[in-house]
Amino acid sequence: MSLHLPSPVKFREDINGLRAWAVIAVLLFHFQLIGLPGGFVGVDIFFVISGYLMTAIIVGGYEKGNFSILKFYMARVRRILPALLVLIFVLLVIGWFWLYTSDYQELGAQSLYGMSFLSNLYYWRTAGYFGADAEEKWLLHIWSLAVEAQFYVLYPLFIAIIWKFWRSVKVVLVWVMLLFTISLFTNIILVEKMPSAVFYLLPTRGWELAAGAIVFLITKMHRFNHSNLKTFYWFGWLLIGVSFFLINESMPWPGYWAVIPVLGTSLIIFANNQGGALTANPVAQWLGDRSYSLYLWHWPLVVALYFASLQNSWFWVISFFTLSFLLAHISYQLIEKPTRGYLSKSTFRKEFLVIVLITALLSLFAWTIKEKSFSGRFESVIETEIENITNNKQLMMPSVENGYCFYNYQDNTKLEFGGNNLNCSVGSQNEKSKKTLLFGDSYAGHYDPFWDVIGKELDLNIHSVSSNWCFPSTEESFTGRIPSRAFSQCLFIRQWLSEQINNTDILILSADYVDVANKGYLNEIFRLAELFAKNGTKVVIMPSPKIYDQNILKQFIRGKVFYEKPSEQVVFSKKDQSAIEINKKLSHLAKGNNNIFFIERSMLFNGKDFANEELPFSYDGGHISIYGAIKASEIFKANDGIKKLELFLGFTE
Repeated sequence: MSLHLPSPVKFREDINGLRAWAVIAVLLFHFQLIGLPGGFVGVDIFFVISGYLMTAIIVGGYEKGNFSILKFYMARVRRILPALLVLIFVLLVIGWFWLYTSDYQELGAQSLYGMSFLSNLYYWRTAGYFGADAEEKWLLHIWSLAVEAQFYVLYPLFIAIIWKFWRSVKVVLVWVMLLFTISLFTNIILVEKMPSAVFYLLPTRGWELAAGAIVFLITKMHRFNHSNLKTFYWFGWLLIGVSFFLINESMPWPGYWAVIPVLGTSLIIFANNQGGALTANPVAQWLGDRSYSLYLWHWPLVVALYFASLQNSWFWVISFFTLSFLLAHISYQLIEKPTRGYLSKSTFRKEFLVIVLITALLSLFAWTIKEKSFSGRFESVIETEIENITNNKQLMMPSVENGYCFYNYQDNTKLEFGGNNLNCSVGSQNEKSKKTLLFGDSYAGHYDPFWDVIGKELDLNIHSVSSNWCFPSTEESFTGRIPSRAFSQCLFIRQWLSEQINNTDILILSADYVDVANKGYLNEIFRLAELFAKNGTKVVIMPSPKIYDQNILKQFIRGKVFYEKPSEQVVFSKKDQSAIEINKKLSHLAKGNNNIFFIERSMLFNGKDFANEELPFSYDGGHISIYGAIKASEIFKANDGIKKLELFLGFTE
C-alpha cells in the first residue's frame, strides 16, 4: 500500500483517486456486500501504483544526484510502519480479552511476521488467500505489504547497480522490461502447479510492480500530449471494470488473467488525466488519502465478523463496513499524519532509534504471546472445557499418526515416499473377504473411522490408500503443489491403482470434490468410477460433507468464551452450495449405473451440523474428525445403511 510521496514526485489526483477505487473494491469483496467477484484485484492495482511511484522517486533522485538508499528505506518505513504497529498493538490487546490460547498464540505469530514484513512467506506456507481458513487469519491482508516492502528493499539496489554503470533511463527501462518478462512468464507457467507460491511471493508478483515502473520510464523518455490520451484512460477503466465483475476467485491467480487489471491500471496512469470525474472528485480524494489505513483496518473487522458468527447478518456486516471508514479516518488523522510530520523533522538517528525501539518492544510482546499460554484469562470452568476439547484425540484428522491410514504429507514431513502408503487397512481382519479398496485424497482419509466400523459390520477388510490432494484418478492432475513429495506419492499410488482394475471387488471413492471441480478435474473422478464399474467392480462413492464458511470446531470453542452453546439450528454456509450441487451430480451418476452406489449426505449426518454432545462432525470446516466419522457410522446404521449396502454389494438377495 503506497501513500503520498514527497518531492521529487508531483502529487497526482488520478493516482490518489485510483487508490480509492482499488481499496473500495477490496472492501466490497471481503465484506461480500455486492456482487463484486473480482474485487481482490484492487491489490494488483496497488502493486502497479507502487511500481510507478517508487521508480519515479528512485530514478528522479539519481537524475538529480541526491538519491540516498538509506533515506529511501526510512521514508518507506515512516509511511508504512506506524499505522501498522498501532493496528497490531490494538489487536494484541483486544485478543487478551477475546481469544482463547491457540487463537491468541496464532495472532502473536502473525504479528511477528507482519512487523518483519515476511508475512507473505508465512501465509504461503500456512494459508490460502481464498481458502477455508482465510477468515481465521487476523493479519492475512498484510501479505501485500510484505511483498511491497521486499520490493522496496531490493529495487533501489537493482537500480543503483544499473545507474553505476550506465546512468541511462533507457538502459533502466531495458532491464526492468527484462524483469517484467521473466516474472510474468514465471507466474503464468507456475500458477497451476504452485498456486500459493505464485500468489504470495515477490518473484511472481514483481511483474505487476514492474508494469508501473515501465509506465514511468516510458513517460520519462518521451513527452506525450495528455489531451490526446483520453482513449487510453477510458479503455483502462473498462479493463478494470471487467476485472471487478468478470474475474473471480476460482480462476488461477494472478496468472494471465491478472494482465487485464494490470494493463488497465497502467493505461490510466499513462494517460495522466488530472481532473477526471472518476478520480478527482472529493470523495475519491478523501478515500485515496485514507486508503492505506482503510486497507489495514477493514480485514480484522471481517475476521471479527466470522469469529462472532455474524458474517451472514446484514446489520453487522454493514455496521463493520462503516466502522472501517471511521477507524481509517482516526488512523489517518491521529497516526499517519502526525507521525509522518514528527519523524520527517527528526534526525536520521533519532528517527531510526524511535522506530527500532517501538518495533522491538511490540515484537517482544508478540513473541511472548506466541510462546506462552497465558492461562487464567477466563473463568477456570471455561478454560477446563476448552482444554478438554482441544486435547480430545478424537477431534482431529484420522491419519497414520493416530492409527488410521491417511498419509498426511502436509503436516508430517517425515513420511517416506513409497509403498508404505499401500499397507494399511481398516474394518475386519478377514483378509479372505472381498477385495475392497478405499482411495482418494484427505476427504477419503477422513472416512477411515467410518469404514472401520462399517467394514467390521460387513466383515470387509478395507485396503485404505489416501494422501493429500490425490483425488481418485489414474491421470497426473493434482490439486496441490507441483513439484512436491505429495505429488510424487500421488503418482506412485495412482499407478498402483491402475493395476487394480481387474482384481478389485469393491472400490470406495471420495475427494475434496469442490476443489477438484474448481480446478476442472471432476470428470476424471467420473471416468474412473465408470471404468471400474464397467469392469464389474462395485463402486461406492462417498458424499462431500458440509463445507462451512469457517472452522466450526474452533467456533464451538470460541463460543465457550462467551458462555454460549452451539445453535441447534443448521449453520448456514455459502461455501456449501457448490458441494451440494456436486453431490447431486454424483447421485445422478450412480442412478444411471447399477454398479455405482452413492451414499447420500443425509444418511451420514441427518442434515445436522452437530453430533451427540453438541460437538460438530467437522473439525476444520471441511474434513470430519475421527469423532465425527464414528458418529456418522452410527447414523448410517440407524438409517438402514448397512442393509442398503448389503443389497447393492450382493450380500443379500
